[in-house]
Amino acid sequence: TTLAEAYLSAGDLEAAARAIAPELGHREAPSGALRVAASIYLALGDENELRAVAARLRGQTRGKAKALAEVELFLGSLYEADGRHAHALKAYEASNRALESRKAMVAIARVAEAMGNRERALLTYKRLCRADGDEGAACASAEALQKPAQIEP
Repeated sequence: TTLAEAYLSAGDLEAAARAIAPELGHREAPSGALRVAASIYLALGDENELRAVAARLRGQTRGKAKALAEVELFLGSLYEADGRHAHALKAYEASNRALESRKAMVAIARVAEAMGNRERALLTYKRLCRADGDEGAACASAEALQKPAQIEP
């Protein structure tokens, strides 16, 4: 895994894929290796391998809510970092369905806003604001979204 991560950091994606491949050959590949592989396949644009690795990560959770939520948060963060907001939103929503969390809800609001879905972002920030006793960052974000969008000349 360390070698694959080094290649990934250096931007040598093909070498990273070759380095991680032996670890993926095990029936019970370590979760860390699968996460590195997901990062590699996303960077390579290999959708089939990415889906297969994501399915293996989900399978390793054996349906445990917390573990599944963490896997979906990880996948969402990968997609979000790559600018694939629709995929990120789907993963963050799956995380929140598995186990509702503030982290997932903040991610949902952030990605919805990035996608231009102000209504979805606003509703999510308002929900977080209520949970925070009507004060804090989520309330400020909700307030900012309630203002009319500025059209730049």
